[in-house]
Amino acid sequence: TYKKETKSSQFQIFKKFREKKAVNKPENNMVNNKKIIQPYSGKKDYIFISYSHKDKKEVYPIIDKLLNDGLRIWYDDGIDPGTEWDENIAKHIEECGYFIPFISENYLKSSNCKDELNFARDLDKDRFLVYLENVNLPSGMNMRLSRLQNIHKYAYDSFDEFYKKLLTAKGINSFK
Repeated sequence: TYKKETKSSQFQIFKKFREKKAVNKPENNMVNNKKIIQPYSGKKDYIFISYSHKDKKEVYPIIDKLLNDGLRIWYDDGIDPGTEWDENIAKHIEECGYFIPFISENYLKSSNCKDELNFARDLDKDRFLVYLENVNLPSGMNMRLSRLQNIHKYAYDSFDEFYKKLLTAKGINSFK
C-alpha cells in the first residue's frame, strides 16, 4: 500500500502541475479538453454566450477573457443535444440578462444555434452580435439582425483591439 499511496500522490502533484500550466496558457485554459473556468451558476443576471461548438477554438479565448475580467458568463460547455440540452438552454436564455451570439457559417448551419437566437429574440433579450467571419445572412435574418448592436471580430488587427471594442457594447459592463 505504501507504493500505491506514493504513486497516487505523485499523480496528484502531476495533475496539479498540468492544471497550473494550462491556466497560464492563453489558448482556452484547457486541460484534456475540459474547461477549468466554468459557466456562471449564481443568482445575479448574466450574459448567455451562444456559439457553434465547431467555433470553440475561436470563442473560448473570448469567454476566458470575459470571465477573467469578472463578467458573469454562461455558455454551453458540452451538453449533448436532446431533452436535457433543450431544457437547460431554454432555462438559461430565459434567466439571462444579455445574449451574445458568435455568428459564423457554422452558427448559421446549426439549427440549435438558430433556435437559441430566435428564442432570445422572442423573449426580447438584449442582444449583441459578434461576427466571427464575414457571412451571408438570409435576407429576412439580415433585415432583423441589421437593427442590432454588433461587432465584426475579423475586421480587427488584434485580439486586444477587438476585445476593447467588445467591452463598449451597451450594458455589457453591468454584468460584473
